[in-house]
Amino acid sequence: MLEVSRRAVLAVGAGAVGVVAVGAFTTPAVAGGIAQLAPPIPAFTPAPSAGLPVRSHFAGHEGETFVATFAETPFAVTLTAIDDVPPAIGTDDENRFNLIFTAPGVSVLPSGIAEITHPAVPSATLFASPAGDSPKRQLQALINRDA
Repeated sequence: MLEVSRRAVLAVGAGAVGVVAVGAFTTPAVAGGIAQLAPPIPAFTPAPSAGLPVRSHFAGHEGETFVATFAETPFAVTLTAIDDVPPAIGTDDENRFNLIFTAPGVSVLPSGIAEITHPAVPSATLFASPAGDSPKRQLQALINRDA
């Protein structure tokens, strides 16, 4: 027969109370710190899709905030660059380019299919993944197709 002493019950109970107390103390502080670092998701009506994404959809919107939604989780991201992809015809190659976004305050960026939205840029569904050194917090979406 299993015998449980009063001392064992008190020790387990005190340990559980300690874990709950520590969890209650640290979780809001950590969650609050993350929430304060990550930029808020902007409220806007996304522009409708316009078929396949092309460079001219995004050109001129560098420095603006977009929303990248991965599996129903939105992230506020800033378009920082539109880079050429060899063999680009030129800097205006509509079908070969990289979109580089930063996500300040987000320590771990997801990878996968994302819906990229903005109020003035047609929404696009693209594969996006983290790129570069982790402190830079960059997200890359590559468009590389024949004309």
